[in-house]
Amino acid sequence: GTLAGEIHYVHDGDSMRFNTATAEQMRITSDGTLLISDTTATSSGNTFQANDGDNVTAAIMANNAFYVQRGQATTAGANFIIQANRGTLTSPANSNNGDNCGQILFRAYHTNGHYTSAIIRCIQDGPNGTNDMPGTLQFSTSADGSATPDERMRINLSGNVGIGTTNPTTKFMVQETSASAVTVQFMNSIGT
Repeated sequence: GTLAGEIHYVHDGDSMRFNTATAEQMRITSDGTLLISDTTATSSGNTFQANDGDNVTAAIMANNAFYVQRGQATTAGANFIIQANRGTLTSPANSNNGDNCGQILFRAYHTNGHYTSAIIRCIQDGPNGTNDMPGTLQFSTSADGSATPDERMRINLSGNVGIGTTNPTTKFMVQETSASAVTVQFMNSIGT
């Protein structure tokens, strides 16, 4: 019959290799590094590395960090993409105005769980169409005594920046929610 796949241990280099058909797809090296679509880690200390099919971009976990690395003779950099849709992964449907396109949560641990300190979130901001996906970036932080971030700043679909407002109507708008006066300071390197 035809070889459908195999798992084998290679004493030369002490690695466990996983093949489909006759091609190696995954390897666990002697130091415990998991390699996917590659046979050699880009640097020592990697605990996980997955390369794309053309061996140009890699996702790497090492040195207490997660990296996306691109190696190619071009001015293009690596991309980290967060995307969302309605429907399912295999049968996507159009997103709607107000949908969360993706977010990055910053969390820290205390006693009985991880709590959210800050969020950067993208919201679809308006109707969409082919080559038309308006968006707003929201920046939220948790106040002292809270683990629920409140929006502090946003950049809307017009490029307007708002602090203390969810509807900035000028390029830079600061709004105080109390009766206090709004103060904006501009200082040089000597503090004046």
